[in-house]
Amino acid sequence: MGVLSKPQRKMQFNLRIEHELHEWLKKVAEENERPVNYVINQAIKNMRK
Repeated sequence: MGVLSKPQRKMQFNLRIEHELHEWLKKVAEENERPVNYVINQAIKNMRK
């Protein structure tokens, strides 16, 4: 039997953004029926391309 290990967790990161940008993120998230965190992660992934 192999050694049991904890599943990898995603890293938590506190982010300070301007109020106007946060409102825009909430709007985009609501329009796409996704959480704000998902929108931020997708934007970062798109920047990597």
